[in-house]
Amino acid sequence: MAVQKQTKKYCKNNKNKKAGALKTKNNLPGGGLKRTLEQSSAVSQHKRARQTLDDDDNTVAPVALKFGDRQISDEDKITDWNVTLRSLTVKEEWDIVDWGTCNEDPEVLQYCKDIVENHLATEGLDDFDHDYMNTRQTDIKPRMRTVLYCWMVDVHLKFKLKDVSLWSAFSICDNYLSRVDVHRENLQLVGACSLWIACKYQEIYPPLAADFVYIADNAFSRDMLFKCETAICKALGWNFTRPTMFSYAHRFIKAGIHHIPTQRHKERVRWLTHYAIERCIMTYPMLRHSPSEVAAAALYCSLALTGHRWNSKLIEITSYETDALKPIARNLRKIILDFENPDQKAVIVKYSGKARGCVAMLRRKTSSTEQARNQARQQFTRHGTGARPAQ
Repeated sequence: MAVQKQTKKYCKNNKNKKAGALKTKNNLPGGGLKRTLEQSSAVSQHKRARQTLDDDDNTVAPVALKFGDRQISDEDKITDWNVTLRSLTVKEEWDIVDWGTCNEDPEVLQYCKDIVENHLATEGLDDFDHDYMNTRQTDIKPRMRTVLYCWMVDVHLKFKLKDVSLWSAFSICDNYLSRVDVHRENLQLVGACSLWIACKYQEIYPPLAADFVYIADNAFSRDMLFKCETAICKALGWNFTRPTMFSYAHRFIKAGIHHIPTQRHKERVRWLTHYAIERCIMTYPMLRHSPSEVAAAALYCSLALTGHRWNSKLIEITSYETDALKPIARNLRKIILDFENPDQKAVIVKYSGKARGCVAMLRRKTSSTEQARNQARQQFTRHGTGARPAQ
């Protein structure tokens, strides 16, 4: 009898404890037990990401790209950026600062030099056709590629993906287009699938196939996305690790900004270099240069535009002399200073925000004489009368 009473008492106390624990969990701040469980599941994370796509406050709407004869408008571009700069710290020794390090993201410092040297030795060994628009493609034009890549930039920002995912997508798309003739109606499908494959390769939680179908305004179906994924993987032989401009620039920048005294100027050189290579990838003729050449020339151009020089340590790290970089840097400078290019508006808007140093808004300083000459030229053009301004 005493044992039965003790058993009932134990069960009653245990039941009260469970009820109290459940009540405590249900009273958790922020929505209780249900929200706590939802926050710990990857599926709910994708649901919340999908809800952000449906949010009316966002300015990017689903877009189905049409590659026709008419000029494609650049509406529905992202104008609000929620990007935070990571604080990078570099050690003082040159053998360490050559490749840099990051407190929040260790980069296996002892292998950095070997990785870059291996990239430099193998980047010209692949069978990538740098003139595939003339040799392989019969229906798409270079401007259609630029429009597609700008759309991919918008989608990349919308999903808040890593920078390496975007550059991997560019590499996958270019490699596939250099091997397979694609019709313009399927070009957006190839771009979306390239970004999806890159996300699977680089991201922890890649977006769902339904998210890409939605953001493309149902221009293709999930089955079409799956079939395109299979075709791209077979065409590339499952090789998605081709070095890109970003992979070189990421290393070169850390050595290039070491001697710059102020943090503000370091950030300006950093974002100018990223801006230069992103504008460059949108320009099809620049594909004839190797990724390492463009990355080194972008850093050279950024240093020159901010009043700094290309030193002997950078020559050792990048393996490029000043004379070899000057022609590419001149082309990059023209691209950067083209502030009103409508085809690359997405990249210009992306780098106009404070999170990326507003580098797209920088203007070349002109002397008072040049300003007076430009004003006279504008006045002569507007009225069509008067003396022609002095040259």
